Amino acid sequence: MRKLFVFIMILSTTLFISCGNKTNDGATENNKGNKAVSSEQNESNIGENNNVQDNTDLEKKDDIEESNEPLEEESESKVQYYLDKYAKLEKELKDSLAEKYNGTTLDMREAAGIEYTSWDDLLNEVYGVLQEQLSKDEMDKLRAEQIEWLTIRDSKAEESAKEFEGGTMEPLAHTTSLGESTKERCYELISNYMK
Repeated sequence: MRKLFVFIMILSTTLFISCGNKTNDGATENNKGNKAVSSEQNESNIGENNNVQDNTDLEKKDDIEESNEPLEEESESKVQYYLDKYAKLEKELKDSLAEKYNGTTLDMREAAGIEYTSWDDLLNEVYGVLQEQLSKDEMDKLRAEQIEWLTIRDSKAEESAKEFEGGTMEPLAHTTSLGESTKERCYELISNYMK
């Protein structure tokens, strides 16, 4: 699309310049009786040609500024895309796992595992996008924060599991906590870091 726009701009500029040259040719033919064109007219024509080039440069600057706008919209749409993806995943998991969460302990553990894995996959995807978007310093800061978050996430999961230590609910509590923490972290990364 942009190539088409550039092509049209070049074609328009060429036609505009060509039309200007035909006008000057016509003026020269009308002045055949004159032996020379005055230097003032030449300077005037040169000034007009420079104005055409200046206008073309201004149009190019406008194109550059306009081309930045879609990038901003693209960034905003990327944030919105991942917020929508987050909401869609949340609904799909709720709908598809409702029956399992109402089933046996084994069913609930399976559902918690599916939920945790789904949120972890989204978290990794978001993290990958952030690696492309953020500067090296921002990414280093995020990486350090992420390592700290992993430690906190795992501690919370162990603490949740201790409540049911030795029972069949212990692994369920652990996995459920991992899933909830990972889901929250997905939202934080999308909302606070994605550009």
